[in-house]
Amino acid sequence: MYLTQKIRVYPTKQTKETLDTFFRITIFIYNKCIEYMVNNDTVITNVHEFLNKISTSLMTNKKKEIFNSFLPTWQHKVVSRAICNYKRCHLQKITCRLKKYDANIQSFHITDAYTETMSKRNLYIPGIGYLKYRYISNLKGKCIGCTIKKVANSIYYVIINLKVDESSVKNYPKTGKMVGLDVGLKDLVTTSDGEKYSVSKAYLTNLVRAKRIQKRLAKMKPGGSNYLKLRQKLQLLFWKVENQKENYQHAISLNLIRKYDYIFTEDFITKELMSKPGNKINYTNAAISSFLHKISYKSIIYDKTTHKIDRYFPSSQICSNCGRRDHSLKDTSIRNWRCKYCQMEHDRDVNAAKNILEKGISEYKLWFLLKKKKNN
Repeated sequence: MYLTQKIRVYPTKQTKETLDTFFRITIFIYNKCIEYMVNNDTVITNVHEFLNKISTSLMTNKKKEIFNSFLPTWQHKVVSRAICNYKRCHLQKITCRLKKYDANIQSFHITDAYTETMSKRNLYIPGIGYLKYRYISNLKGKCIGCTIKKVANSIYYVIINLKVDESSVKNYPKTGKMVGLDVGLKDLVTTSDGEKYSVSKAYLTNLVRAKRIQKRLAKMKPGGSNYLKLRQKLQLLFWKVENQKENYQHAISLNLIRKYDYIFTEDFITKELMSKPGNKINYTNAAISSFLHKISYKSIIYDKTTHKIDRYFPSSQICSNCGRRDHSLKDTSIRNWRCKYCQMEHDRDVNAAKNILEKGISEYKLWFLLKKKKNN
């Protein structure tokens, strides 16, 4: 089993300069690759030859030394990522964008397996040196590489890829319970048992403050010292909001994984929902796809089962008591309603969650029987 561990590191002033140089080299190589492939309309075949061309094109020996200090395996990873992005953009028929040197988030990946030295406060990475970090006791497994990431121009992370034995992962006790989850904008999750978890308000509460800073930025001249300070302040604000939202979603998803063995959810197309007028900010705040992703990967780690039902199943229009459909319920403003066939009163979200549970159980049973038949 492969897991990742995200650690915040505190590099020294000298190490920061080295890391910032590597971030710039990563962007430089990536942009050169994209420019070459776009101009020639071909994919790079000989990576080693292409990197040599970039190195010889540099004007001074100092620049060549800095470029060569970025290890060849790391350079190859940047080129391979650029090729993947170019192919994806070519298939989707969209323009492949270049990276900016002053981007809010910058990163580079170390692919080769390396011997790491970790004390309670230091992590050693070849080519960079020692990095101070907050000690984490549950960091176990063989390290096979890492990604170094910079956020808001001042915060550094190391995301370590670990190869872990499945026996070493602590599993939660089996409960045998099943649940259907209905996700939405007002309440992030509504369970078939009637529990509701509201959407994190971190984004909306800081939206006014962010707009105020953005207005001040718009009136300033780009590139000035005050402009850069205020921009970093805005970046830190969004970083803080994102962390609050992530922490909230991790807590909810872990709680659901602990309580239930079988979790059934809807299959969402977020792009289509965000294209509707007035929905973009609400869906950005809710981060539904991110939450469903957390549920799915945590279920794999802790040996639980998740299943996504049919995308076009009308869960909110069917009565969970009698099973009949009411087409007038397409109007999402109707939150509570009475079934005209069996006179049962329903909460829209709870009713949808119950329908998702029933549909999920039937689909999962069918899938399980087909899999058993195929194995036999």
